[in-house]
Amino acid sequence: MDIAGLDRLLKEHKGHVGAVILTVTNNSGGGQPVSMANAEGVSAICKRHGALFLLDCCRIAENSWFVNHREADMAQLSYRRIAQRMFALADGAVMSAKKDALVNMGGFLALRDDALSEACVNLLIITEGFTTYTAA
Repeated sequence: MDIAGLDRLLKEHKGHVGAVILTVTNNSGGGQPVSMANAEGVSAICKRHGALFLLDCCRIAENSWFVNHREADMAQLSYRRIAQRMFALADGAVMSAKKDALVNMGGFLALRDDALSEACVNLLIITEGFTTYTAA
């Protein structure tokens, strides 16, 4: 993500950005991995501006491999540790299970904020059904 551009955007639209979502890896950008430094920068800017920072993490394992093999200071860390470090930067994560989880539907939303999580569950109930529903 363009860090300087994000900073300008959040300044310009203060209070009007619901969340910033960083896609790991960025398939719409040709499958480009997200560096740890970029994720750290996005996280810092979101915190500074009070914006929610979410990871779209459906390819986090692949991204962790790239970070491990392309960033010298990450080479000693396991793929799991790299993923954990990236998740620790975010306020939450979304994942389509149709990709690396190898299922035909579903996914998840994980949030650190309990009140926001409850609001999402309540909205889900009236739009899709209870979180306990499964496909037959």
